[in-house]
Amino acid sequence: MHFIISSHWLFKSWGKLHAFNVLPQCTVKANKLKVLIFVKEGVAMRICETAISPTISEDETETTFIVTNAMRSFVARLKDFHSSIAIDLDIKDKTITFTIESVASALKYTFEHVRFDDEKYVDPDPEDIAVKVPLQEWKSLCFLAPSVGNMTIECKERKRACIIKHEGGRWAGAIQFQEKISKDISFVCNSDAMRRLCILFNTDASFISVLFLKCGVMMWSDNRGLYGYIAPIV
Repeated sequence: MHFIISSHWLFKSWGKLHAFNVLPQCTVKANKLKVLIFVKEGVAMRICETAISPTISEDETETTFIVTNAMRSFVARLKDFHSSIAIDLDIKDKTITFTIESVASALKYTFEHVRFDDEKYVDPDPEDIAVKVPLQEWKSLCFLAPSVGNMTIECKERKRACIIKHEGGRWAGAIQFQEKISKDISFVCNSDAMRRLCILFNTDASFISVLFLKCGVMMWSDNRGLYGYIAPIV
């Protein structure tokens, strides 16, 4: 399996050099590359997607591999060396080879003993509820909540207002959605996980979609291939 990808995109989508308790995952699927980062041991996660044109042999299918810290460190050093990286994934031999070439130089590095896993995803449902919200104000409110404890997001049917409250009772915020929500929502999540997701949700979109999924998870999307998920406190 062979494809070419921007070194800068890979550096950002792999979480730069942030430390993670659970290592990121990378999925090569059809004409897409998807990177999944786990936040606070899986309480939240962020997904980046981009289009690629992979070369896949007949015996190869979509695959998901674990992105090690060594891979992330290597790509971090490459981002100022060359703008694109050729990646060859050998599932049988469990290796990944990074190749960088220009008219004046070339570099190749192979990582061995690559670990594979199943792709993680959340299926959409017709009963999911979606609204749009200004990104910077939304992130600022969520990030400014106290890091210890839980926060509650409350929305009322046929209202645009969304109330964000911390369980300590001393902090509260409010923001307006672009549209009225279709039913009452009360979503409780870990405050620190929400703050960490704000840091990793790096997009320049003016507005994002906030989805309250039927399964109970809240999802953010910049509608450009960047997604954030956070699990509820139950």
